[in-house]
Amino acid sequence: MLAEVPVGATVTLENEDDGVRTTYQIVGPDETDTKGGKISVESPIGRALVGRRKGESVCVKRPKGEVDLTVVAIKYV
Repeated sequence: MLAEVPVGATVTLENEDDGVRTTYQIVGPDETDTKGGKISVESPIGRALVGRRKGESVCVKRPKGEVDLTVVAIKYV
């Protein structure tokens, strides 16, 4: 079983500031559908998540400002 986030995985994240959980699938740039929960591996969050493990925290620098996220779950395709 894989332990790290690969492209194609569905990842549940928890915002460390407010505890809100969000789930995204990490996809290639041509498959991006943010309303459908699919984010590009080339996006700030996508780049920050690839290679991370469950329980790891990551600070993501995005246009709206920095956010600290924790990987809560990883579902492999």
